[in-house]
Amino acid sequence: MSTLAISRGAILSGSAWTIGTYVATLVLRFGSNVLLSRLIAPEIFGMVVVIAAIRAGADLLSDIGLGQNIVNNPRGDRPAFYNTVWTLQVLRGLVLFALCCAFAGPFSRLYGVPESAIQFGAITLAVLGVTSTSPSLLQKKLRLPVLTLFDFAVDLIGIAAMLLLVLWSPTVWSILLGNLISALVRVVGSFLLPEGGNRPTINRHVVGEIFSFGKWIFLWSLLGFLSLNFDRLY
Repeated sequence: MSTLAISRGAILSGSAWTIGTYVATLVLRFGSNVLLSRLIAPEIFGMVVVIAAIRAGADLLSDIGLGQNIVNNPRGDRPAFYNTVWTLQVLRGLVLFALCCAFAGPFSRLYGVPESAIQFGAITLAVLGVTSTSPSLLQKKLRLPVLTLFDFAVDLIGIAAMLLLVLWSPTVWSILLGNLISALVRVVGSFLLPEGGNRPTINRHVVGEIFSFGKWIFLWSLLGFLSLNFDRLY
């Protein structure tokens, strides 16, 4: 009975932290978007939307639920498992960066966005691929207060950096650089969290489990991307 009570308490506490931080993040992002709309020209906003949609498409259309695998799998907190996940995540980030660079030319001609801006924006995918698996491990162990505060702090630093850069130079490059700074802060911070250490590992059995579970995540991500971004790309 005591175990059940602790579990319920952890779930309720985690839910409260998650909801509270989510609301605070929404307010923060809404306020920053209002400020950005006053500081930059509409056509720059359009470029940012296109670049963000391309980056999200590359991310979601290759999503096999690496973090979800750690949370869902009973062996997800074992080093052989989460280090294999981290290694696949790093490789995926590099591949996505290379693909975005390769297709930057056609996207540039289609949407009228500078090719170099698309390539620069894709650096974020490679950087985020190095993120430690610590957030997924914290989620698995229901240590949500630490995780939600970390996410909020990263958003706060990233938005502050972006606004300062835009005040200095109201161009698409300032926004992309702000996104990159936010990604770097997330990567560095993730290794400072509890259980933040990772090392390259490939376990063939774990890889099979990841792809077996991830195929359902891929289908859901595909539908989610099309429903949320099709109108933007159109």
